[in-house]
Amino acid sequence: MGITLHLLLHSDRDPIPDVPAVYFVMPTEENIDRMCQDLRNQLYESYYLNFISAISRSKLEDIANAALAASAVTQVAKVFDQYLNFITLEDDMFVLCNQNKELVSYRAINRPDITDTEMETVMDTIVDSLFCFFVTLGLGDTCASLLHG
Repeated sequence: MGITLHLLLHSDRDPIPDVPAVYFVMPTEENIDRMCQDLRNQLYESYYLNFISAISRSKLEDIANAALAASAVTQVAKVFDQYLNFITLEDDMFVLCNQNKELVSYRAINRPDITDTEMETVMDTIVDSLFCFFVTLGLGDTCASLLHG
């Protein structure tokens, strides 16, 4: 598959009906909404959805409902969780990947005024990135079994 065009997800795009689209995105509400809009607008011939981290069932159902409503179910060719929510700097060194670097910092965790909701968001982000790292190492099943006894 050759690359025809590289466009940002939230930019204005014209339909290219004879070209497959490959999405590589974080499974955020905003990104899911935009992909659903693309399905409704029938922008592309087919859709290959690649998520940087695992997509929740409810967000996956949102995409399925949008595809169903747009009669585009057969156009969604593949959906992948890529588990790439980290950056490898060296063989034995990685950092957590987050657009908001302050969200996953030591300072963020130890702020005296942090709320329970904010702490939960920070911990969820860290856990998601670490899980992606362990899945890439082939240890995802081990982590899951340790969690569930």
